[in-house]
Amino acid sequence: MKYMKVLLIAGILLFVFTGKSYAQVIDAKSSVLEEKYPYKRSIYKERKVIPYEHLREADVFYERIVWRDIFIKEKMNYIFNYPKHPFIDLLIVPAEKGELTVYEVPLPKEEEFEDSRILTVDQILAKRYSDDTTEVMDPITGEYVVEVAQTDVVEYIKKYRIKEHWIFDKQTSTMIVRIVGICPYYEETDVDGNFVGDVGLFWVFYPDLRPYLVNTEVYNRHNYARHFSWDDIFEMRFFSSYIIKVDNVRDYEIGASYNGIDALLQSERIRQEIFEFEHNLWSF
Repeated sequence: MKYMKVLLIAGILLFVFTGKSYAQVIDAKSSVLEEKYPYKRSIYKERKVIPYEHLREADVFYERIVWRDIFIKEKMNYIFNYPKHPFIDLLIVPAEKGELTVYEVPLPKEEEFEDSRILTVDQILAKRYSDDTTEVMDPITGEYVVEVAQTDVVEYIKKYRIKEHWIFDKQTSTMIVRIVGICPYYEETDVDGNFVGDVGLFWVFYPDLRPYLVNTEVYNRHNYARHFSWDDIFEMRFFSSYIIKVDNVRDYEIGASYNGIDALLQSERIRQEIFEFEHNLWSF
């Protein structure tokens, strides 16, 4: 009798574990066929935007408005131009669908985000694509004919300009950085292919963009299983950049008074000045 009980218990345990393993194999196969991965990747698709903490005007002890450029050719910024999922797609795709509001690049001394400068979908497409005309000789007739080629300026994106507020909150004794907007810049050339200058495509209000950033993964070359989101990249400052302007009485950019290495040194001086302001408020 005792022997029979032992066999019965062993049979039940074998059935349970065998069935469980078989179920895991079936789930794995369906996961591979469904997601094209050994496991279902859904963490970032389910993430929600974490709201910023409320900031009272009375607690703002210090504030500077800073504009900085992120050059995508720098090693730390390669992720902005990742071929499979370039960052520009997060801006241009929802904008062309009419899901994301974008603003025309303002003239100097004007604010970036005004309702009067909101771009329509047609205006966005007109800014993205430009028609280039060239004269080509017909090899049969020997006559010159005009050919029209359409250029996508997105292919020439070289940097992203961000506007941000650096705020010292005396209530928590911390320096807070709040990004306000992002603007992609592309290289403009003349008919001969010579570089003319950098042109801003449009401005995007950063709080409107965060829902797209938080649900999009960023390639991690160190560990494919642990990707960041674009919201992590910006909030944790995982990018390299240069300050090109800080709020000033003449509203001048650094490039108006400095060139080359002098402009980089001036950019570093401003960064150090903001850092030392926070540091000097602490006493040990």
